[in-house]
Amino acid sequence: MTTRHLPSRFFTTGLLLALLLTVLNWGFRQAPDAARQQLLVEVEDAMEEPTVAVEPVTFFIDHCIQRPRPELPPVEEMTLPIYPGCELEADYEERVFCGFGRLKHFIDKNQVQPEGSKRERVGISFVIQRQTGLMQDFEVIAGEDQRNIREALRIVKLMVDRGVRWTPGTVEGEAVNFPLAIPISFHGAGCGE
Repeated sequence: MTTRHLPSRFFTTGLLLALLLTVLNWGFRQAPDAARQQLLVEVEDAMEEPTVAVEPVTFFIDHCIQRPRPELPPVEEMTLPIYPGCELEADYEERVFCGFGRLKHFIDKNQVQPEGSKRERVGISFVIQRQTGLMQDFEVIAGEDQRNIREALRIVKLMVDRGVRWTPGTVEGEAVNFPLAIPISFHGAGCGE
C-alpha cells in the first residue's frame, strides 16, 4: 500500500460516514411523524370497535362534602380506568381513588364559574379508548344552562388537548373501550343535597 492513496481512503471513509449519519438523522426526524401516523391508524381501528356493554361508571366528585368511598367491583370482573399520575400506587383501590382526587384537582384548577349561570351539576359522559387511553365520544347527559354545559365541555376537552392518557379499564381481564361519566358542579350544586 502506498501512502499516496491513504488520504483518499480516509476522505472516502469520512464521506461515507457523513452520508450515513445524514441519512440516520433524517430518519430520526421522520420518526415522530411516523409514530403520529401509527397512533392515528390505531385510533381509527379502535373507533371501529364497539364499546363493550358496560354501564357507564360515574365518578362522584363532590366539592363540599366527603362521601364514603364506594365499593369497587371485584378486580377479576372489572377494573376502572385510572386517571394518570396514580399508576405507582401499590393497591388497585388506592390507584382508583388517587385518580378520583387528581381528576377533581384538575377540574377545580381549570373550572370557571360562568357568571349568572344556574346552580346545577352538568354530567358529561365519554369513552376511554382501550388502546390509547384517550378520551372520545363526549356527550352531555345532564344539565340545562348552556353556559355551564359549555364550561363543562371545555374542561373535559382540555384534558384531551393536554394529552391526558388514562390507564384503560378492563372487563374480565381484557382491556375495553370503557364508558365513564363525571358530574361537574356549578355554584356549589350538590352541596348538602
